[in-house]
Amino acid sequence: VEFDHPDYFKDVKEVERSFKKFFAQSKRVFSCCGKAKEKNVFDLFEDYRYAQKTLLDGREEIEIYKQDLLQLVCQTSLPSCAVVDVFAVACYLLEKGFNKEKIAQGIESFCGVSRRWQKIQTKWCKLVVDYAHHPTQIEKVLISADKTLHERLYVFFQPHTYTRTHALFDDFVTALSHGPFVGILPIFGARETPKASWQNLDKNLADQIAQKTECNYFCDFNSVCNFIKTNCRSNDLVLLLGAGDVDQIATLLQ
Repeated sequence: VEFDHPDYFKDVKEVERSFKKFFAQSKRVFSCCGKAKEKNVFDLFEDYRYAQKTLLDGREEIEIYKQDLLQLVCQTSLPSCAVVDVFAVACYLLEKGFNKEKIAQGIESFCGVSRRWQKIQTKWCKLVVDYAHHPTQIEKVLISADKTLHERLYVFFQPHTYTRTHALFDDFVTALSHGPFVGILPIFGARETPKASWQNLDKNLADQIAQKTECNYFCDFNSVCNFIKTNCRSNDLVLLLGAGDVDQIATLLQ
């Protein structure tokens, strides 16, 4: 649990209290977050563990053990950052007594959801759309990108809300600086209007990232499309990140 939605929560303690209130409504909570302190929380890692490896076709193979005895082997086309989620689902189903073969079949047939490592077919590049709009999730997407076969990596990020961009500014700079090329788009304000001091927040973000890696500010979607068409090749990987309408770039490129 990390600090987010600063328009509503004043600090991470408030976020934690909100989650605890939510968990308290459940008879049992399955956790992958370490030692459980609440009575109704079952820590999966007390009994289960997993090992993963990336296959040549890009899929992840997962071996799940219970008290060091192999329980299940399955494969997923989801990115590596989602393996812990697959692990949690599989463990829950094992605990409930579901057929192991059907668990593996269900996991292998699940191709993900819209805007979570969603692959879009274009003639210009390998294109992935992801809803990542928090620094930690951006880092996870970039780790997954590193495990994907590609030549060059281009990351285009549309910050979501002024309050989040301001509150987590330094974390965004750190996370996005791991990309070899970063494009920053104007902030998607959603329900917010910017304070006068936040008018250039997105451009300042681009300037700070540019001190650590190659980074440009793009004023609109068409300028991003023109850049991709001019500079990208079919084996390059382009990530469109953000919780706003950044996915419209993918539509423009089809």
